[in-house]
Parts: sequence; C-alpha cells; structure tokens
Amino acid sequence: MLKINANKIRAKSVTGVAGINKHRQEILLMIEQDVQDAVKAGNSTCDIQIPTVFNIMGVTDEDAQLLIYSATITELESKGFRVQISSNNIWTISGWDINIDAQHRNELYTFLASRLKKN
Repeated sequence: MLKINANKIRAKSVTGVAGINKHRQEILLMIEQDVQDAVKAGNSTCDIQIPTVFNIMGVTDEDAQLLIYSATITELESKGFRVQISSNNIWTISGWDINIDAQHRNELYTFLASRLKKN
C-alpha cells in the first residue's frame, strides 16, 4: 500500500504554495519601496520591472505568473492602487495622486477669484 499522498506533499512543500507566496511577498516589498521612492521624488506613478521567471518546483512559470500576478494586483487594488501592465511586463503603479474633477476645479477657481483684491 502506498504511504505517500501527493496532496500532503504539495501542502507541505516549500516549493509550491509557499514558493508562490514567497515570490508574491518579495514583489509586494519591491513595489512598496518603489512607490515610497516615487512619492518622495514627487511622482504620481512608478514603473517597475516585475520578474517573469520564478523557478518554483512543481509549478510552470506560466502558472506561477498567473497565480503571483493576480494575487499581487488584487492586493494592490484592495489598497487603492491602480496597476497597468505593459507588453514587456513593466507594471505602472499609481493611485496616490489627487485628481480634481472639472466641476470641483471650477468651484475652487470661483472661490479664489472671490478673494482677489480689487484695485
């Protein structure tokens, strides 16, 4: 009788699920640092080259990309960031800029104009 079980091996493996989570965490830390640097520099976006090869035993790079990228983007979007991916796998992260819509902008202009000193 077979004493091993593929599901148990997969669950305990540091190469499968744990490897995916490890790479996702590394990408999030890299993004966090780049976003902080962009904010300090006064930028409203940052571009980040995201890895494409993960070398996780038992997981193809294509599957790893699908799992890691989707989980990473979901987490970023849940924190209010926007993510766009270029064809060469550069991610543009944004979402911390302040966008004023046209109506609000006009209201602010009117407010400021009403305070102009008349000669």
